[in-house]
This record gives sequence, structure tokens and C-alpha cells, in this order.
Amino acid sequence: MYHKTDSTQRTHIIDRTNTIAQAISLEYLTELSGTEEDLSKRSYMHLKNILLNVRKVNRDIRFIYLVGQNSSNTLFFYVDSEESTSEDYSPPGQLYEEAPIGMYDTMRDGLSRTDGPTSDRWGVWVSGYAPIRNEAGQVIALLGVDAPAQEHIYNNITS
Repeated sequence: MYHKTDSTQRTHIIDRTNTIAQAISLEYLTELSGTEEDLSKRSYMHLKNILLNVRKVNRDIRFIYLVGQNSSNTLFFYVDSEESTSEDYSPPGQLYEEAPIGMYDTMRDGLSRTDGPTSDRWGVWVSGYAPIRNEAGQVIALLGVDAPAQEHIYNNITS
């Protein structure tokens, strides 16, 4: 029963992640450089507001973010769902050196997936990743969502 509930929850995470990814404007995303210069761009503020608003109505999701990959193959944040005053805020260009392998897999193969529980500097998560593709079909970023692993596991046990 646990595995069936876990599978159902993970499918739900992937579905939601893919749906949120559809709200990301490719035009606005491609205007971002993944540096602090983005903070003054209208495109950054637009994407930031989308992520903030989506998170407000999805209380079980702790973080929503857009991630890119630099020339050194390190993942970095374009924009996240945290207010800039939050201690958990990730500014544009912040490296995500402890990114789970599933994020790299999505960047490489373009498949949506769940990952976890995995841990990073912010906590322990069950995550969903959805690729963001350019007009040529290349993965240029991914949209990620993190749900607290403890809640995910508790829901599996009590369902």
C-alpha cells in the first residue's frame, strides 16, 4: 500500500510540476542571464511573481524555482519562489552545487521526473522537475518543486 500511495503522490508532483512549467514564458526566461543583473529586469519580476503566486496556492510545496546549467555544467538559479528578504532566498546566479542527480538527468534527457528524498542546505525534499525547452526543442532550464520529505512520507504511511 505504501508503494502505491508513494507512486500516486509522485505522479501528482510530476503533473503539477509540468502544469506550472507551462506558465513559464520562454520569451521572459531567455531574457535572463542568471546573474544579479536580472534583478532589474521586467522579465525576472514577471517570472518571480508567477512562482510566488503559484506557491501561495500550493501550500504543500515549499520551493518552486527555475534552474539553468552553466558552461561548467553546474546548475544555478534563475529565479525562485522566495521573497528576497527570506533567509532561504536564492538570488539569480546562485550555484546549486549539491543539486540532486535527477536535476542533471532532466537537463540531459528532457524527461520530467521526481527525485528523493534528497537533502540540500535547505532541508530534505521530494522534488519534481520539468524541462523548459526552446523553440528548437533543446532543454534550456528546468522548473523544480520541492515538497518536505517528512510530509510526503507521513502521507504515504497514513493513507
